[in-house]
Amino acid sequence: LDHRLRSYAGTHVDLEIHIKERDGADQHVTLECHIAHLPRMVATSTLPDLDAALADVRDDMIRQIGDYHDKHDDRRHGR
Repeated sequence: LDHRLRSYAGTHVDLEIHIKERDGADQHVTLECHIAHLPRMVATSTLPDLDAALADVRDDMIRQIGDYHDKHDDRRHGR
């Protein structure tokens, strides 16, 4: 995730993680990413293993940031 966020150096970036019902059957992990001047991005996981859930939200956030970056790169290059 750090590697993907490096392209926003000098930009205000906030990451928030929320864990509900930790290690329980109803565990819910949410990762919110706020990057100045971009829409808020949210990744969630309901995997019961905390490490797996954290990896799941991390991977989804990396994908969302990459998708946003790719979409706007295409617009700048007329694609």
